[in-house]
Amino acid sequence: MSEREYQEGENQENNPQVQQSGGGSQAFCSKPREQSKAPNGQPFSSLQKMEAFRPLESGSMNVPQATWSAGKENINRTSSSGAAKRKNASQQTQPRRAGRFLRPGTPQNALPRFSSFRMEEDPQIQQDQPETQSQQQIIDMASSTTKTSWGTIHCLTIVGQVEGHQVLPPNNKTTKYEHVMPLLAAVEESEEVDGLLLLLNTVGGDIEAGLGIAELVAGMRKPTVSLVLGGGHSIGVPLAVSAKRSLIVPSAAMTIHPVRLNGLVIGVPQTFNYFERIQERIVQFVVHNSKVKREEFISLMLKTGELAADVGSVIYGEEAVRIGLIDRIGGLSDALDELYQMIQKK
Repeated sequence: MSEREYQEGENQENNPQVQQSGGGSQAFCSKPREQSKAPNGQPFSSLQKMEAFRPLESGSMNVPQATWSAGKENINRTSSSGAAKRKNASQQTQPRRAGRFLRPGTPQNALPRFSSFRMEEDPQIQQDQPETQSQQQIIDMASSTTKTSWGTIHCLTIVGQVEGHQVLPPNNKTTKYEHVMPLLAAVEESEEVDGLLLLLNTVGGDIEAGLGIAELVAGMRKPTVSLVLGGGHSIGVPLAVSAKRSLIVPSAAMTIHPVRLNGLVIGVPQTFNYFERIQERIVQFVVHNSKVKREEFISLMLKTGELAADVGSVIYGEEAVRIGLIDRIGGLSDALDELYQMIQKK
């Protein structure tokens, strides 16, 4: 190959115009290719590559100039939106504290300070923990502990149906004795709790579970006050009288009826004797922990004609106080006053 032919081939390679392929044509940039790297030694970005191969004239490519400008704007828009997303993600990411995120608005100086042996938290965060624990206690155990200048009171609620040895359906509101019993023991042994306030709104439930809770409350040395709200029916009657002082609101009701049994009943004399023995346990407990007379209580329990489909009686606040079943009429403030007075005397 002569030197002239070699020079012509090199010029044709550096300045391509139009190449035919399969009857079609394809236009190439009239501007020669630039280096694969920028002058600073870094690789070209997508925008820089497009600038490097941009046509010198709008008519030298099949792609119109308007399309070229739109593509450039899309790259700029994509690049700016990606940077904005990364910036927002970095702002939303918050430092961790002991395995969980800090609350929004927490200052940076509230981060835990690490040492070689343990991690110390900010004192302000430690002060917020008792409030969180109290809220969680209300959710889990339906109870709360309140500390005032007159004393520290633990409030326990018994609502719905007292659950026994069988788990009730999930749509029933229940009080589980396996939760209440250890809680009562903890209140009795705690040096920080001075008294117990028992709030009742129950339809009754399992006899042995209800009597077990009532016996625990009656055996406590610390001051205890019960308040009947809405209703204290069936086994709720022993629970109401188990405290050292009992109160009832005027609109509350209490149902007194004989023992019932669900399921299979064997029609023999031993079954009815068993019912009488269980019923006697309830009568003895109520009479021992209240001022009601035994004969009057049994008369109310076996009364007929008052309940449409059952045997027994329904009494309300004033009548419960009149017969000596409950100590006095009162509301929440009265119950708290009674409890604080007992704490001061102790």
